[in-house]
Amino acid sequence: MAQGDISDETRLLMEIKENLGRLNQKFDDMGSIDEKVNQALASSNENSRRIDRLTTIQNWLISVLVGGGLITLLIYIAEKFI
Repeated sequence: MAQGDISDETRLLMEIKENLGRLNQKFDDMGSIDEKVNQALASSNENSRRIDRLTTIQNWLISVLVGGGLITLLIYIAEKFI
């Protein structure tokens, strides 16, 4: 009976050791995850700045096109009625 208890205790200790080993591996992997998260955040911030820049360029382009169309229309109306 005592031998059976010892092997059960030994088996339990071995399982605990294996579980601790797996946990240590997961914690080691978390360091590389932190690096990836930081890179993704930096990339996201850069993309946000680029999108803002493209939005500004788009607004200027729309303004120039609408302004050009309105000036053309204004010149046409002026020539037509004057």
